[in-house]
Amino acid sequence: MAIELDHLGEALRALRQAAKLTQVAVRKASGLSAAQISKWENGHQTPSLPHLARFLNAVGADLRALQDALDDAGAASRPPAGTEISVLEAFRDYEYRRLELMPELREIVRELMQPASEELEELRQRLDEMDRRQDGDDD
Repeated sequence: MAIELDHLGEALRALRQAAKLTQVAVRKASGLSAAQISKWENGHQTPSLPHLARFLNAVGADLRALQDALDDAGAASRPPAGTEISVLEAFRDYEYRRLELMPELREIVRELMQPASEELEELRQRLDEMDRRQDGDDD
């Protein structure tokens, strides 16, 4: 059972406002961009786990506070006892799903770089040949 993250932006905004911080202040404290923070708070993007940790640290909140804010925003329905999933587990699952795409992305990058790799190999061969010729001239 997965936690609903539909209201994550509302929860993040509530935590920031509870800390009496502006998006600019959070940006300065966390190193995140104000645009990122705005997109998260407006529900246009979901932060990665490392970015979420930086945000929470900047607003002085922890995962329990985020869970409470999600509850307040109506994001987490109460599952039957014993099936509750934590925010950390939900983000871990999100990160795993994101990483599952990595092999596909790596393959696309390999395909795009193949012509460059072939040209680079040809250039290496030319340089090696030039080195061999120069070594032969030095004899």
